[in-house]
Amino acid sequence: MAGSKSNYLSLALLDHVLGKSRSGGGFTYSAPTTVYLGLWITGLNDTASGVTAGEPGSNGNGAGASAYGYARVAVTNNAANWPDAAGGGTAEKHNGAAITFGSASGGDWGTVTQFALLDAGPTSKQAANILYWSDLTTSKTIAAGDTASFGIGAISITEN
Repeated sequence: MAGSKSNYLSLALLDHVLGKSRSGGGFTYSAPTTVYLGLWITGLNDTASGVTAGEPGSNGNGAGASAYGYARVAVTNNAANWPDAAGGGTAEKHNGAAITFGSASGGDWGTVTQFALLDAGPTSKQAANILYWSDLTTSKTIAAGDTASFGIGAISITEN
């Protein structure tokens, strides 16, 4: 199963920890107060963004992904929703609460193959940065009337 931290987040964290000089300025990375969970029907990779990746309803180009009731889910970035990481050589963090999308309405969302955590929601899509992304363990076709969800602990983010 593929998945990774985005190039955007890798650069931001390195510059935050060492040198604090992103593009010559006094750069400081701040964690978003809300993260957004999105679903993808086309391939994500480390260089993908909320603009170029294909969410359901986006015709594969990530623009206007709101067809058939699809919208990214806002998740408050706090300890209840993202409990402390654990682990030794590999640190692991899981979602602490179930995350549920609205129901597909008026049509299918297609076959969802990946998910991503972003720093901006659907109304600010052009400014969204993917933070982390991953393949789903099992692809899932979301038909009209279906509801996509991730149970407690289903999302796993790891760091070495």
